[in-house]
Amino acid sequence: MFRAILLLLFLSSFTFSSFSQEQPAAPTPAPSNNNQDRTGKRFTQEQLEEMTTRLHERVGKAADQVIGRIQQQESDIRIKYNYFRKPERLDPNSFAAKDEILQWRQSLQDLKAKQDMLEILYSDVDQNLESALLDQKINPAVADQVKRELLQSFPWESIK
Repeated sequence: MFRAILLLLFLSSFTFSSFSQEQPAAPTPAPSNNNQDRTGKRFTQEQLEEMTTRLHERVGKAADQVIGRIQQQESDIRIKYNYFRKPERLDPNSFAAKDEILQWRQSLQDLKAKQDMLEILYSDVDQNLESALLDQKINPAVADQVKRELLQSFPWESIK
């Protein structure tokens, strides 16, 4: 759902003139006809829809790759955190053996490691998203625009 909303926002602001893989050295004014790329080549409505669909799929794959890892890590942290929220998990008298204490400590270390990994994923999301988009053979200018749109959608105030 999150991915679909982000992609719709991006595609609604996206102009079809950005589909060209060839980038001119200097910016040129956009052609008045939306069915032309920057080289003047005309596209049919069917071709434009096909390009949009392919772009949508590629952006989706890249977003799933990067954002999916973050969501998985957040889910793992929530599961571990909920384990520790149970009152009996915090009462040292509820442990029957020393092995249980060792397991508890290991679980706590796992939680800390997952939190550290999530922090790394968020700090590297810009680079990871850019790489994933370019790996999908998306035009660098388009990839940069998509990346900016996706990053703006993150709730950075609550993440930090």
